[in-house]
Parts: sequence; C-alpha cells; structure tokens
Amino acid sequence: MVIQYNPDLLNVGQSKLRAVQAQFPNKTVVAPNSRLKVALALIPWRRLYTLDTFDEPKIVDFIKPYKNQSPKRFLD
Repeated sequence: MVIQYNPDLLNVGQSKLRAVQAQFPNKTVVAPNSRLKVALALIPWRRLYTLDTFDEPKIVDFIKPYKNQSPKRFLD
C-alpha cells in the first residue's frame, strides 16, 4: 500500500507516518506528493482512501484489511 502525503497540507511531521509504516513493514510505502489536494491518500490495490488530517487509528484500520490484497504477495 502506498501512503502519499502533501507536505504543505499534512498537520503532523513525517515521523508519525513512519511510525505507522513501521507497524506494517514490507506492506507500506510512504511518499510525498505535493500535487495531492488532500493531506493524505492511502492507495491499496484498486482503492483510494483520503484524509484531510492525520488520524492514526483510521489509517491503521484501513491498512489492516488491504495489506495483502495486491496481485503480488510480499514477504512478511
């Protein structure tokens, strides 16, 4: 899953996103995207979930069911 963020709109530092990523090693990638019109976009296979603010429980709850849904499996 790709977690993209707009550095100009994100209301927290990158360290919080990296902490979420650390909960799902080999399942997530965090990348800046200054062209996003929202603060955060979570992009699993054929889905899109956007947030205007950082909300760790919502992000984690979204990642859990989609973390192994891509056509290619990744190592745990």
